[in-house]
Amino acid sequence: RLQRYSRCADWKYIHSVANGTASADTPAPTTPIIGNGDIMSFTEWEEHKAMGSISPTCMLARGALIKPWLPTEIKESRHWDISSSE
Repeated sequence: RLQRYSRCADWKYIHSVANGTASADTPAPTTPIIGNGDIMSFTEWEEHKAMGSISPTCMLARGALIKPWLPTEIKESRHWDISSSE
């Protein structure tokens, strides 16, 4: 909350938490970890899912506000750049 969009999402940290390697004395979590932040395209969605150990999904937030068609782009596994005339 304190970041207020001033920084990019730290997906490496999310991955380390999901693996239980954020700190030496922290065991791997038993609850699913769902990453969130800075997903603006289908390819970024796939890259973050491919990191492994994170839940097989990611949350969309700002990306869906900027590109309301982003969920459709991800569902159809394609790039969809809508112009203002569409």
